Order: sequence, then C-alpha cells, then structure tokens
Amino acid sequence: MTDYGLAYDINEQGYVPLQGFKGTFAYAAPELFLQMGDEAGAPTASADMYSLGVILFRALSGEWPHPLDRAKGNYLEIVKMKHSPARGIMDLASGVPPAMAELLSMLLATDPGKRLAEATALAARLEELQEDMR
Repeated sequence: MTDYGLAYDINEQGYVPLQGFKGTFAYAAPELFLQMGDEAGAPTASADMYSLGVILFRALSGEWPHPLDRAKGNYLEIVKMKHSPARGIMDLASGVPPAMAELLSMLLATDPGKRLAEATALAARLEELQEDMR
C-alpha cells in the first residue's frame, strides 16, 4: 500500500514526522487521529493491521467499514466514526465465512491492543481460513 500523504522531515536526531495528520482518513487507524502535533507518536504495526483490515473489508464488500462520506469532510465527525465499531461485514457481503468476519472485527478494533500485532500472525490466520474453505 502506498500513501503519498505521508511526509517526514530530517533533523540531527533522525526522521521526525511533520505536524498534523498525514495519511488517508479512510485507511487510518483511530488512534492516529489523536496523535497529532508535537506529541504525535509514530504509526505502529497495529495501525498497519487496521489499514490492512480496511483493505480486506473493502475487497470483500465493496464498502468502507465506516461510511465516512456521511461526515461530508467534517473532521470531528470522522474522528467520532473512526472511534465507533466498524460495520459488520456479514451485513454487507453474503458468503463471507464467520471466521473471516471475526478476523476483520479484530483487525478493525478501535483499541490497538485488541488487534493482531504482527503480519506473521495475520498470515497464519489467513492460511487457516484458506484451509477451512477447502
């Protein structure tokens, strides 16, 4: 995934994120909306898992987990939506296995601590799903 909304400045200590939100709202993890300005933390692997969850949700349903178009560009409304649970995939796409719906719920959790922490764990879960579907 490439997101050209990201930028970094270089100083003596290394790379420093420029101030303000960087990224694409629809793919950004909820916690990134609260990490702005000088106290901004670097995006984590958990934030990447959230973004991947959005991609999988979109690929399976053709819809966004949060209908951000309803916010009409209102930043506070977008933040509020991102901090609420994502829509259920099974309500939008028939034929999605319950185990995939559970995995998507985990990837799209608003609490970063409840998401998968590593890509290897996600790969293992996807392989299990693939085996179950055979």
